[in-house]
Amino acid sequence: NLSQVEPELTRRLAAGDRDAAEISEALANGLGMASRFEEALAILEAWAKDVHSNPTPRYRIGRIEEYVQQLEAAKENYRLAITLDEHYFPALFSLARLLLDENQAEQAAELFERCLEMKRPAAAQVGLAMCLAKIGDAKGAEELLYEVLDLDLAEVVASYAEVGETTERFVAATELGKLLANSGEFEEAVRLLSQSLEKNPRDMAARYSRAIALRGLKRDAEAAEDFEKVAQTKNALQQVNSLRNQINRDETDCASRVKLGKLLVEYESERNGLFWLRSALVHGSEDPEVHAALADFYESHLLDAEENRELAEYHRRRAEELQGTVASPSSGNAD
Repeated sequence: NLSQVEPELTRRLAAGDRDAAEISEALANGLGMASRFEEALAILEAWAKDVHSNPTPRYRIGRIEEYVQQLEAAKENYRLAITLDEHYFPALFSLARLLLDENQAEQAAELFERCLEMKRPAAAQVGLAMCLAKIGDAKGAEELLYEVLDLDLAEVVASYAEVGETTERFVAATELGKLLANSGEFEEAVRLLSQSLEKNPRDMAARYSRAIALRGLKRDAEAAEDFEKVAQTKNALQQVNSLRNQINRDETDCASRVKLGKLLVEYESERNGLFWLRSALVHGSEDPEVHAALADFYESHLLDAEENRELAEYHRRRAEELQGTVASPSSGNAD
C-alpha cells in the first residue's frame, strides 16, 4: 500500500518533520520492497547526512547495495556503520557474513566474535562455527553448533532477527550435519540433516550433505533421490540470473518478475520469491497473471498467518475480474 502513504511521507520529510528518522526508514523499506532501489538509496543517503552519528542508514544502504550485488560498496557502508558504533551488531554480522562468503574466514571470525556480546548470540555462534570449520577447527565448530542446537528454536530465530536476518533454514543443524558427514559420522549426520530438510525442503546444502551421508551408509537408492533433487534444483535456478538481467533492462517486465518469484518459491526461498511476486504489483496492478500468482502463493500458506486467507481471496477475485475484462472482447468475437 505504498502508493497510499508515499505522498504524505514525502511531504513530511521535505517539511523537516521531527519524526524524520522513522519516516526515512519506513519509506526506504517500502521503496525497497517495491524494487525502487535508487529512490530508497537517495532517502537513506539524505538521512545519513542529516544524522551523522546514527549507524542505521549506512547499514540500510549496505543491505540494498548487497541485494543488487554491489558488494564492495556494501562492505564499505557496513564498515562506516561500525565506525559510528563499534557495537552495532547488524553491520558487524553482515560484514562478517560477506567476508565469510569470500573465504576470508579469519577476518570474519573476528567480527562474529564481537557479535557474541549480543543479548542473543546464537546467530553469531553459528557464523563463528562456520569460520572455524573453514580454517580447520572442526571440533571447535561442532561444539558451538551443538550449543546452538540445545537452544529453543524461537531463541535462535530471535537472534537472527537482532542482526536483521530472517532465516528460513535450520542453519545450525545443516552446518553440523555437513561436518559430521565429511568426518564419516553418517548416522548422526542423516538425523540432523533430515531435521534441516523437515524445516525447509529447499535447503540444497542440507540435501547434498545428506546424500553423501546416505551413500556412506550404503543407502544408495535414498542417496540417489537426494542427488537427483539437487541436480534438478541447480538446473532450474540457472534461469535466475537471466531473469534478473531482464528485469534490470526493463523494470516494468511483470512476466519476468512473476516467473522469477515462482522459481524462487519452488526451489530456493519462499521469502525471496514472495518479494518478487509482490514487486510485480508495482507495475502490474492491473495484470491478472500477477494477482493469480499471488493468490496461488497465499492459498498454499493459509495456515501461516491469519491475513493470508484475506489476501488469497482478494488476489483471486482481482485475477478473475481482470481476466474477465481481458477475455470479454474475444468472447464477443467468438459469438
